[in-house]
Amino acid sequence: MERQEPVNTTNGESRSCDELRKKILKKKKKSGSSMPAWVQDSFNMSEFSADGYPCYILKPRTSFHGEYIFYIYGSGLCFEMSNRQWNFILKLAENIGMGVVIPFYPLAPEKSCQDVFQMIVPAYRDFSVGNDINKITIMGEGAGAGISLSLAIQIWKEGYRKPDKMVFLSPSLDTEFFDTNLEEKMRGFQGENDLIFSDAVKEFLNRYWVKDYAARTEFTSPIYEDVTDLCDDILIISGTADMVNCYARCFYDKCLKNGCSAKYFEYRDMQHQFYLDAKLKEAVHAEKVIEDVLTDKQDAILHEYMFEVKQRGEWTKQFPEVFKDDIAVKYLCNNRITYEKYKKESEYQNLLGAARQHGFDEAVKKFLLQYPNGTVVYLGCSLDTMFERTDNGRVLWYNCDSPGRISIRRTYISDKEREKTVDKSLNDDSWMNEIKCDMGQGLLFVCMDYFSYLKTQEVQNFVDKLHQKFPGAHLLFDVSGRRFVFALNRYNRHRSYDFKRRRFYMNDVVRDVATWNIGYKVIYETSVFDGIKAAENWSKVLRMKFLYHNLGKSYKLVHLRLGNEKYKTTILI
Repeated sequence: MERQEPVNTTNGESRSCDELRKKILKKKKKSGSSMPAWVQDSFNMSEFSADGYPCYILKPRTSFHGEYIFYIYGSGLCFEMSNRQWNFILKLAENIGMGVVIPFYPLAPEKSCQDVFQMIVPAYRDFSVGNDINKITIMGEGAGAGISLSLAIQIWKEGYRKPDKMVFLSPSLDTEFFDTNLEEKMRGFQGENDLIFSDAVKEFLNRYWVKDYAARTEFTSPIYEDVTDLCDDILIISGTADMVNCYARCFYDKCLKNGCSAKYFEYRDMQHQFYLDAKLKEAVHAEKVIEDVLTDKQDAILHEYMFEVKQRGEWTKQFPEVFKDDIAVKYLCNNRITYEKYKKESEYQNLLGAARQHGFDEAVKKFLLQYPNGTVVYLGCSLDTMFERTDNGRVLWYNCDSPGRISIRRTYISDKEREKTVDKSLNDDSWMNEIKCDMGQGLLFVCMDYFSYLKTQEVQNFVDKLHQKFPGAHLLFDVSGRRFVFALNRYNRHRSYDFKRRRFYMNDVVRDVATWNIGYKVIYETSVFDGIKAAENWSKVLRMKFLYHNLGKSYKLVHLRLGNEKYKTTILI
């Protein structure tokens, strides 16, 4: 069920199916909305009928290029389109100059799954055949996302024009709940919104939605169907506080396994249909992601992630004696990108960035000399290509970051042999279960700049979890002293539109680590500038800053061993 219809509980037990039906019918009399008044000033509107139900076509009066969104709104399978849904889809369409087709499909409990597809498949067919269309995107949200996926399957089977893209927002993709593991995740869901899963919900869906289509998963539970050739590009957006988030993740994994071109953006602590709340910064971000995917311009959000690639390319050009990233340079040569909202960094900040990357690369290479068959897990990898720069031909490498960043990473670079990607947030401890390695061959976790924005206690808790799961593992991270953290915050506060304050610092690494756990051993700590010599072409000011911070070790790399467990050491000859 969708957010429009909460399922309340009485005395800890779910309402019966009949009570739920009465409650839904009562609310349906009060719900519903009308098309916003401002639409007539911005859109040309027409209407056609499918199986007796209305379908509206709205085309922007300006900047329309013959591209359409076939929008299936989230109804909870029971309720009409809300005001927030009207505003969401029409403002999106107006921003990118696309037309919108909105079919008002039959709703439960009066009508069933069979009635919906008897209407919505002909609606798509008649529109796609009877109009001059350059591109068409099927967009579904909530329960509408499940209907969208079923529609795409029917389109493929019937041989109609397949959509160019598909967008799934907070997708609910199973109304018969065949996967008991996913069902249990929903039953144990503890979200802040009013979504609750119960036996009454299952019975209601079976009695009034599924009906004669039981076990016909292409209509009732499309997540279990083949999705290989449904469209050219898929976007999935979900929030971690959404009860059906588990289905979004499952669907994304299935898309990847089937070789589909898919992007997945998951927003921490966001609830079901969060994107309808225009006041949320996460909703604004999600809308920009949708715009990028639909327009193929990639200049609203996706290129923001490429800023770090631009930085590494510039560091390579400016300080080739310190750091080299050929992949970043090649990307910049092939892609002309501007970043007006980011202020240009100072010469010293660029040197510091290049030195930090160099320091991590050298530390990983040093580890692999001792453990040539070891495993390296790069936490918060983003778009970095450290594997290519440090690969010894034998290491097993894991890249781990949030699904959104990994989606962008896959558009930038693909995994190589012995390289695996884990698309889970580091706040979700389940990523640890993805790491499969021989602990006896050596295991190193790399955390570059990940700890900087956490509190000291948060860092300690994270390290303790690593120790409990992987006793004896090695950990490599960067850290600054308190004064340097204060200076960086002051420098960056007015230089970036998305400034985040650094919190983590260590003035005495050995002493501070000992307070975490007496079993943690500091193998070494060193300045990020260690091993770097000043070049003749450096300015006098840059040389002075370099010497000052190198001698004072104001920015350091720290290598820990978590626990007294020892690895088998292999000498590389």
